[in-house]
Amino acid sequence: MKLITSRVGSYLTGTEIADAVMRYGLALARKQELDLIEIPFVSNDGSVRRAQFTIGWQVETASISRVEPSDELLEADTAQSLNAKADRVGVVSARPFSAEELADFATVQIDYVESC
Repeated sequence: MKLITSRVGSYLTGTEIADAVMRYGLALARKQELDLIEIPFVSNDGSVRRAQFTIGWQVETASISRVEPSDELLEADTAQSLNAKADRVGVVSARPFSAEELADFATVQIDYVESC
């Protein structure tokens, strides 16, 4: 189990979920983007509830491992979804110029480029 902390609160959740939250948050921060996520957490009375909060660019989020033994909170769909979102954010969608596109650059007049 890990404790996810942010400006809005602290949430005890499963290790796999917490790791996915941190991975997705880092991917978003690198792209200077935000997202609203929802995760399950164990409340003070032991019941499982859900929390929504923002992660990503300029949002402080931390993950702290719990030392004392406790039942691991598992929700594979949430962890898989967050990891998939992190993968999509991290994908570079650019491609190299084709030979034809590079040839177009060769036809730009030098005096025009210098005047810019």
